[in-house]
Order: sequence, then C-alpha cells, then structure tokens
Amino acid sequence: MAKFSTACSFLGLSLLSAFLPSLAVIDPEVLASEEVFIERNADGGHTCLLQQASTPLGRKSWAEKSSALSSSSPGALKSQEAALLKVPVLPEKGRCRTTLYFVGTEAFDDEPRSRRAVHQTASSSSSQVALLEDHPNSRPGGNAEELPLLPFYLWHAFVPNENAGIEESQLMKRMGIVAPLFALALGGVMLIFKYKMVGLFMIFFGAQTIMTLYIKNVLSACIVSQELGLSGFPAPFLVTGLQQIVSFCLLGSLMQASKCTSSVYQPRSLDSVSQMAAVACLALSFVGNIGLNNLSVSLLDISVNVAIRSTTPLWALMIDCAIVKSESHSLPEAAMVLLGTICSACVVFAKSQHTMQLGGADFSAVGVCVCLLSVMSSAMELVMIKQFATSLNFKLNSVDAVLYVAIPATIMLAPLVFFLPHNVPWHGHGMMTDWEVFQIVLKWNPMLLGLALFSGVLAAAYNCLLYSLVQSFSPYMAAISSNFNKVAFVAFSVMLGLELSG
Repeated sequence: MAKFSTACSFLGLSLLSAFLPSLAVIDPEVLASEEVFIERNADGGHTCLLQQASTPLGRKSWAEKSSALSSSSPGALKSQEAALLKVPVLPEKGRCRTTLYFVGTEAFDDEPRSRRAVHQTASSSSSQVALLEDHPNSRPGGNAEELPLLPFYLWHAFVPNENAGIEESQLMKRMGIVAPLFALALGGVMLIFKYKMVGLFMIFFGAQTIMTLYIKNVLSACIVSQELGLSGFPAPFLVTGLQQIVSFCLLGSLMQASKCTSSVYQPRSLDSVSQMAAVACLALSFVGNIGLNNLSVSLLDISVNVAIRSTTPLWALMIDCAIVKSESHSLPEAAMVLLGTICSACVVFAKSQHTMQLGGADFSAVGVCVCLLSVMSSAMELVMIKQFATSLNFKLNSVDAVLYVAIPATIMLAPLVFFLPHNVPWHGHGMMTDWEVFQIVLKWNPMLLGLALFSGVLAAAYNCLLYSLVQSFSPYMAAISSNFNKVAFVAFSVMLGLELSG
C-alpha cells in the first residue's frame, strides 16, 4: 500500500514537473490587460498611449507609441512591450478609452517572424483598428478570429521566441518554478536515504507551492473573453468538484491498470454502515473546510482570512487531545502552537480596529465565525485522516481515503455549485453562482475547462501527500507544515518578484 501511495503521488508530480517548467518562459505581460487612451492624430494616424500592465515585478510605466496606418496596406506596430489586439471604433476627434491586451514582449513587424500584423479599416464617418490578423508563418491554425487566445497562450508557453533575450522577469519566473521542483527532487532523495520526516516535508512544500503557482498564475490568469474583459475561473466549488471527479477517475484507472502487473493493488473495502458513515464524515469535513473558507473570503479581507486559517494547528491539537484522547503531545509543543494563535488573534484585532478607524465597513463578525468554522472543519479532517490509519476498526491509507472521499464530497458540493451566489472578480458582474460562471466560461472559452480538469491531477497528488504526512506524523504537525509553506511562499514570491509589490 505504501509503495502504491508513493507511486501515485510521484506520478502526479512527474506530470506536474513535465508541464510547469513551460511556465518559466511565459513573458510577464502575457494575458495581462490595462486600460489605455488612443488618440487620432491630425495626419490621420493614431497615437497610442500605452500603459504597461502590472507585471509580477510590480512595474508600471507609460510609453508613447505612434503608428501612421494607411487604409490600403498593413502597417507596423513596433513595440517591445505589447501588441494591441483590439480597440473599438475611434471617434473623429478626441480620445477613446479602451483596453489593451498584452500577448508578449517581442517586436511586431512585417517580417515572416512577426506573430501578428496590424491593419486599419476606414469608413465615411469613423476609423477602426480591426482585430489583428495572424501572419501566415506565426503559428498553426487559422486566423485570430477563429482561434481563441487560450491556445495561443499555451503555444506561446511551449514555443518561446528564440530571438528574445531572457529578461530579468523571465529569469525570476524560471527560478520561481525551479525552486519547488528542486524541493521535490531533494525530498525524494531524502526518502531514499531514510530521512523520512525531512523528505516528506520538502515534498509537501514543493507540491503545495507548485499547486499554488498553478492556480494563481495559470487557472486564474487565462482570459475567458477579450470582448467582455473576463479572465480566470472564479468558481471554487465547481473547480473543487471537478478535481474530486478527476482524482476518483485517475486513482481508479491506476488501480485497474495495476491488475495487468505483478503488483495488483486492491483498495480497502467498506463493509459496514459505520465505515461508510466515517467516510461520509470525512467528506463533510472536507467540504466544510473548502466551502466555508470560500464563503469567509467573500466576507473578510484576505489578510484576516489567512491569519484565522493559521490557527488550524491549535484546533487540530485541541481536537486530537479532547476527542481522540491523544497523550503524545508535550507542553512545549502546545505552548508554541498557542503562541502562534495569540499572534494571529492580534492580527485580526489590529485589522478590525484599523478598518473602523478608516471609516470603512464594519468588521464582519459573521465572516470571522464562518472562517473559524472552516478552520475547525479543516482540523477535524486532519484528525480523522490520522484515525483512519491508527485507531478505527478499519484502516485506510492516503490513497484509499482520497478515492473514497471524492464521490461523496462531489455530491455535497453540488448544492453549493448551483445555489450559493458569491462575489466574482469580473467587472460588471455581482453575485453569481458557480454554475452561472461555468456557463459563461463554456460559452466564451471552453478550453479553460481543460486547465481546471488538469488541476484535478495535481490535487490528487497533493491530497495523497497531505494525508500521508498526517498519517506519518500528526494532524497538528501537518497543519504547522502547511502554515510554514504559506509563509515561505509569500516570502518566496516577494523575493523573486512573483507577487505585486504595490
């Protein structure tokens, strides 16, 4: 069982390692957007005041680019910063505010290597810069109107511009991917040499960091609709449900495939109602953790949410001692966990006082209560995973737990997908359910669902590693490790320029 669990985890991590290095070559301006002004010149040309998008290094700069485009022949937009994808009809006089989309940092000209060419169409009353057409030698598959932006994003990730130098921001992105992959590799080496604790913690750090990078820099950054200015996939309950379905299908397929080998893996069967009830309780804790946390994010600032979530080790320790009657914890361990919780409480109190002094909205006591309930659900989930490996009358390893939790968790998430509205970061859209978000994504960019489904592969590997860590050590140790990973990731992001600096 242990070998199969390790194999499943490293299979997911190997797929992850094969895919994510490609993100290191994505230019920081890819898929970013910013509002700009476009002004008609006296000679009939156009002056574009291009505002460079906020890159992961937090840079913002203004640059003035001018291109005199005629109506008879393609012109050239020579800009090392961006390419203008689409602007609305320009007025005869004055300025027109629009949105500038960035697809790269290379120059755009009339040479065969050019990815896109710019042309202008004219009418009796207005002038319009049309949607940029692909150059025949730019990339496979039709023109810009037929091919959505997402495939270009992925294609650009795997096929970088060979003539473009590696800029500082690109180098930072390479380091941002290499570091967690190095942690995965070093953790594997530690396991080989019997350093189990160090190896598992390093693998867990690498997996959690890469999972965060994927959700933040890929799934949340892809454009849904250029015309509507929509990006990302703000449907957390639906994405979590898809991840559970993919996890179930992936692990089930691997178990079936093992029958063709000499090492047949058979999951532990559930033979009684009490065993099924225990798995259902674990699924309920999982859904409570995810669902209530997402609800609290809509009610609280993210800093307050993270501060409250960092108290998970204390709740895990309390549940482990009170309900499970565990006596393996020492007083110094409990004191350190309590100290961390007190610091988190100070952060929440200071934030509430600061919000009220600024005259902002009243601090949400409901949001705090909801977040605390999500923390308790998370702690209960970790404690139950530990009990599946030690104290219950039947044993489930990490792979079996992930497999059996997937279906009931998906069923429990279904009502939240269809009936729970929440705030979405889309301009002009207020409260929406995940199902409404899904319908918009399906209409405008269905390929984004592929990225959501791929996150299920990463989630399966991550959950197997998390449950293995809990069963190998203790629930509160796993929670502390997760908190450390979050703090390290924030420092890591700021240091390498992966996080905006203001």
